[in-house]
Amino acid sequence: MPDSDSTIKITKNPFSYSMYIFFIIGLLFVGFGIATLFWVDSFGLFFIIFIILGSSFLVMLIFLLFIITRSIDSVDAVTNQQYPENLDFLNIDHDALLVVHSMGIHGIGQYSGIDNLINHFIGEDLPFKIYHCYNPEDIISALRYQHAKYVWIFAHGWRGGVVFKWGGGNNIGALFKPKSTILTYESLVNLCPPLPKKRFIAQLHCNDISKKSPEKTTLPAILIDNPREQDYYVTEGSLNHYAIWFATREVVLKIQRNPIIDTETDKRED
Repeated sequence: MPDSDSTIKITKNPFSYSMYIFFIIGLLFVGFGIATLFWVDSFGLFFIIFIILGSSFLVMLIFLLFIITRSIDSVDAVTNQQYPENLDFLNIDHDALLVVHSMGIHGIGQYSGIDNLINHFIGEDLPFKIYHCYNPEDIISALRYQHAKYVWIFAHGWRGGVVFKWGGGNNIGALFKPKSTILTYESLVNLCPPLPKKRFIAQLHCNDISKKSPEKTTLPAILIDNPREQDYYVTEGSLNHYAIWFATREVVLKIQRNPIIDTETDKRED
């Protein structure tokens, strides 16, 4: 069994705390409020700080709504959920965007960051397909495609797998302890026939070591032969919507792709 920690290097994600970026910017201005203490009364100082912090949270919320709505619109705009719309995904190497769907509030923001990938792929004329996964079998089915060479996984999860979270009706407790189905990456090792190898894998979900599940082997450790750092993206700890959005903008530019062989040209040269 491959060991994630010895096979691949876990990335310290520079975007881990990006959700606080606007809040921190607001805090920087609190110093201005403190400075005003010398010429305003205590109520005036409190009011200034309240406005600064409130504005920071408002900016954070607006940006989150931007991320969510833009990602949804991008997915909905993709004809046949693939590019080009007549993509022969059984025979052409492509990027596989696996969206692991959860229900209710747990499904909010599940597309975050996918808009960056879609815009880049279309702009660079790179083929891709969105695979909507509603159960573990859907994930396995998508990974079985020989030509799904570059894999991006949008999901809830931990370092060793993904989680499908179910709303559980109107029970308020389901917001904190939803019903769930898990798929550990280790469970994919002994599948028959074995899953085809991949060139790149990004685990765009929480990558902490779970207290509930001892499995911590990553998917790149299983499906990439002798993985180099540029062949995967697995972060240390949790990811939020902001972190994933910023990460996808950067990571998509760093993938090293194998050149596409022009078989017709090769024939003529022979």
